[in-house]
Amino acid sequence: MSPATKQIRSILSQTRAVKAAALSDPISARIAEHAGFEAGVMLSSSATMAVLGAPDVSLISLSEMAEQTRRVARASGLPVLVDGEQGFGNALNAMRTVAEIEAAGAAAVTIEDTILPRAYKAGAGLQMVSEEEGVAKIKAALLGRRDPEFVVLARTSALAIAPLDEALRRLRNYEAAGADAVFVSGAKSLDQLKAARAALSIPIVVGAVAPELRCPQILSEAGVSLWAQGNLPMFDAAHAMKKAYADILAGTRQAPMQSTSADPVVDEATRGKTYGDWLEAFC
Repeated sequence: MSPATKQIRSILSQTRAVKAAALSDPISARIAEHAGFEAGVMLSSSATMAVLGAPDVSLISLSEMAEQTRRVARASGLPVLVDGEQGFGNALNAMRTVAEIEAAGAAAVTIEDTILPRAYKAGAGLQMVSEEEGVAKIKAALLGRRDPEFVVLARTSALAIAPLDEALRRLRNYEAAGADAVFVSGAKSLDQLKAARAALSIPIVVGAVAPELRCPQILSEAGVSLWAQGNLPMFDAAHAMKKAYADILAGTRQAPMQSTSADPVVDEATRGKTYGDWLEAFC
């Protein structure tokens, strides 16, 4: 078992909703680790923005996702959970997705039951594949891993778009198929999460949740082990970069923002030093 997989399994074994840092590139991984996060998650949306400068409309390829995973995973000691989309195709593609993401150094990967790319029509929302296909993808995904301890999560938005009984049935079927954990996106209420917890014996990871659930204590109460929050850091960084470019173009900025010794990001104090000196100062 790799150190990263061991770390993520330790986190998932707890009923404490650990916040996962949203990662997009190596520098974000280093900053998140320095900030004190215990784990990171790289969503396809953030990877698409970082690699392609494009929105989250299923443009990134498996090869691009795997290469960005490799860069992010080697940049810090954080265990990284990677968004494997829908497996980038059918069940055989899902098998290869797991193999490539594991080889890139990730700690875990999600395979979701959403139909991707989304239908190109007005009002097209989230749609899921059949339960049968969802189960088949999880079974195939598990065959793709080299290390039997590498973590494969079944991701679903069923709680957001399906009746509760159907959503719980899907979750139970994914557990029966061998998923190590489930990644639930779009939970609307504490009762939904508690029902999911009661229906499962494997760990629960959540992504997007209703505003009233955005609290580690509440999610911990519901038995959630890991909370993957959205792309706020990347959006804030993009906003700051936009302002910096505008200021530089206008001639109103001549020097970088000053950091403190407790927040040693790249600044004047590290200029001219070797990479090793910079890394030591940064981390």
